[in-house]
Amino acid sequence: MEWSDVLKAALAVFLVVTAVGLGYLLYRMAGLFLSLSKAVDRVTDETVPILSRAQLTMDGVNQEIGRVDEIMVSAVHATKGTEAAVGRLAHAISAPVRWGAGIVSGFEEAAATFRSRRAAERADRRSAYSEPPPPPPSRPAATRAPTTAPQAGPDPVVSEPAPSDSGSGGGGWAEQKARRAEAAAESADAARRRAGS
Repeated sequence: MEWSDVLKAALAVFLVVTAVGLGYLLYRMAGLFLSLSKAVDRVTDETVPILSRAQLTMDGVNQEIGRVDEIMVSAVHATKGTEAAVGRLAHAISAPVRWGAGIVSGFEEAAATFRSRRAAERADRRSAYSEPPPPPPSRPAATRAPTTAPQAGPDPVVSEPAPSDSGSGGGGWAEQKARRAEAAAESADAARRRAGS
């Protein structure tokens, strides 16, 4: 036997073993691809209903969002209507309240004026009763009655009657009374201004 025959036989055995190995590999790969195809089919069969359910859920969510949109629009319209109604009610209530407040302030002003006038009149009366009348006017020297001796102390003016305003010598007492009346009127005006502010 020659070496060429041995090499040919070894090559033939190698080719047969390679063919068997390749056949076995292809067989295993066919099984792998078959199981992979079955897995893909199962995943597809399970995923498609899930996706369809998700699609239905999303459609439901979209419908609910649309309803919420409508509810929000209705709430906005209701809020605007309530705001307008509250504004009209506030306007309807504030007008009589302002009118009543004006009347009350007018009454308060009138009462303050009345009280200040009464206080001024009382003060005039008190001052008229408490203060002694002014001394009578001095008579001319020719008509004065002669006196024996000057008395020590003030003139006894309490016993003499108060001169009348219309008489010819009562100007000093009338001026004091007029000044008191002017002071009372000024205090009444000041009280009115304070009550008004």
